[in-house]
Amino acid sequence: LLIVFDLNHIKTNYMKNLTTIVLLFIFLFSNCKNNNNAVQPHLPASTTMIKTTANNFYMAAVNTKLNSKLDTSKLDPKNDDDAVVYMPSKVLSQKENLLAQRNFILSSGFPLANNSRDYSRPLPPTFIEANAKYREFKRKEKKNQYLQVFEQNTASLIIRKYLLDKASNLSALKYYTEDLLRSHSENYSLIYLALKQLKPFVGVQKIKEYKKEINTDPIVAAHQKAIDALRANLIQSANSKSVSNNVFDITTTMANAAVVEHTRHLHYLRKLNGI
Repeated sequence: LLIVFDLNHIKTNYMKNLTTIVLLFIFLFSNCKNNNNAVQPHLPASTTMIKTTANNFYMAAVNTKLNSKLDTSKLDPKNDDDAVVYMPSKVLSQKENLLAQRNFILSSGFPLANNSRDYSRPLPPTFIEANAKYREFKRKEKKNQYLQVFEQNTASLIIRKYLLDKASNLSALKYYTEDLLRSHSENYSLIYLALKQLKPFVGVQKIKEYKKEINTDPIVAAHQKAIDALRANLIQSANSKSVSNNVFDITTTMANAAVVEHTRHLHYLRKLNGI
């Protein structure tokens, strides 16, 4: 499963974009994929690949001092990163595929989700307008192959902007949360907040069904398996002394980022399952 995250703010907001950094490595190691674009369980610790990464992202990461430990008590789900899991393609190049999906989202009139929430275009001023616009676009594009990417991106925007902590809009929150789940979103901090708010409205049994759907999603499971392999590969590479100091520094930084992201992911998944 080839996953690519929004890289727009990697240089200016490095410490807040750990998910972006980790998923960037899947993009860079994507030549290890087989015919159906799946990332292999074991990614080679290629010095050439690591040097390529260092050359491309040296200014963004080599001087960043990341500690591989994460204080989860300081995490705030309301200020957590938003990210979209883009779909793989057997036909288009990675760049073309990413551009096609982003353009599809933008054709709706909604902005792309990003971690800084500095959107390229404004969201509609009211939920009524945003809701009508979202549903009309889904109706028109119901057969489009990229519809789930639009749902991941835009349902996240709408929940954050209009629906969190709004007791009168619980039916709408349920609708958009279910769109996130159906589209295989891994925006667990946001899903956690949504399910917590929905529990009195939908009941304990429905929350159990939502959690089962999350924990048994095969696409998410495949993605997490790829992340685990990536994390192990980065740690192995960071421990290698056969590379230059600069390459060693950036690989260590990325390995620490992978550990931090893994910790953050498990933290929100545990909180979600504890609702």
